[in-house]
Amino acid sequence: MFNLLDWDKDGNKDVVVRDSAGQLKLYRTNGAGAFIAEKRTTIGAAWNGMTSIRTMTGHDGFLPVETVGLLARDSVGALHYYEANRSAWAARKTFGKGWGLYTIAGN
Repeated sequence: MFNLLDWDKDGNKDVVVRDSAGQLKLYRTNGAGAFIAEKRTTIGAAWNGMTSIRTMTGHDGFLPVETVGLLARDSVGALHYYEANRSAWAARKTFGKGWGLYTIAGN
């Protein structure tokens, strides 16, 4: 699993991956097609219970700054949105259960 989002709000898309332990690791990019050589930061833990994770933009509005975050479905079919809020996660928003029957389209 990987998703693209600008985690640190520097104008460059970063890559977020989930490892086998359920941690989200950040691979920052330099905006010119290469990763920044640095230790990979863990930006989340316990994501191994999510059955689908996708990047989502614009959920909380486009103006003055477009929001971006991760849309994730858990093992009981609940759908959650995690806004990437300047190198941190904003409070999780949940959209109820019953999403387990659907394929979550997107990045």
